Amino acid sequence: MQPVKRLAVTIAGLIGLVCPAATVQAQRPNEKTVVALQRILVAEDVRGTGASGVAPLLDGLLSGDTLLRRVAVRGVGRLQRPDLARLLLPFLEDAVPAIRAEAANAIAQGVQRVRRVAVPADTNQLSAKVAQDALVAALARERAGLVIDALAEALGRLPFADSSAARAAERAMRAPT
Repeated sequence: MQPVKRLAVTIAGLIGLVCPAATVQAQRPNEKTVVALQRILVAEDVRGTGASGVAPLLDGLLSGDTLLRRVAVRGVGRLQRPDLARLLLPFLEDAVPAIRAEAANAIAQGVQRVRRVAVPADTNQLSAKVAQDALVAALARERAGLVIDALAEALGRLPFADSSAARAAERAMRAPT
């Protein structure tokens, strides 16, 4: 018997000792979660222009289910709407690293359509400068490698207003964590 196959048999035997008479099954999401996930994916796919609009994405942002929250964060970013991208800033502090990483990416994607000049402070749109400041602050406090990588990539994707903004982002990426 090959060593890898022997190890698999041994692990299966140990599981049988720990959980006798029970078969180990993958967790299955409940029907409500599956329906919500489908609504989020459809809204993302049609860029929020479908019958439900962006409501499924916004509902997903409020979900206690980490999968729904992560997919909703990604979907909001894919809309490339700076007015909605502002809603993603709190997710840079989510308890789940995968959601923080997704938020970094989604924020960078959400500001792709903003003009490179500063957006007036009285608008609801997320400016590239505010996005940069939020990503730099998140990078300074982050310890999870997955999220650090996502933050650095997101910073590199921002539409910088000028070369000094790009240099500031570069300095933040080089700073020791």
